[in-house]
Amino acid sequence: YIFGPWQNRHCHNFSFVRRITADGGPRSFGPPREVLLKVCDLQEEENPSTLVIYENNVKLEEVYSETGGYHSAVTLGNNRVAPLIYEYDFGDCWEHKITFLKAESARAERPLVKEAVGCGPVDDSGGIKGWNAVK
Repeated sequence: YIFGPWQNRHCHNFSFVRRITADGGPRSFGPPREVLLKVCDLQEEENPSTLVIYENNVKLEEVYSETGGYHSAVTLGNNRVAPLIYEYDFGDCWEHKITFLKAESARAERPLVKEAVGCGPVDDSGGIKGWNAVK
């Protein structure tokens, strides 16, 4: 399992983010950050400051392809796509940074994982503190 033996029982979302520096200039990753595009598993109320779409209504190709409808919303300098953050189980607060090495990888039916750090925690383990007590 990439993200642990999770059973998709919890809310999740994917956010393309830009880090905000102390002087207000953009950076690539880490808090505090500005959400450029949020892809949710549930319909959410509209937020005027963030572009929010339902996950069943978008494909990664629409974000990563230069001709995709959402590409310009998440593009940083040098035509780089903003970091993608996957959040799972808002109670345990699991957060993962996902990087596609090539746009073609994002368009693959089943993208392959090249590298992962750490081992995937079990569902409902209590977040970082709980997981550290279990493993």
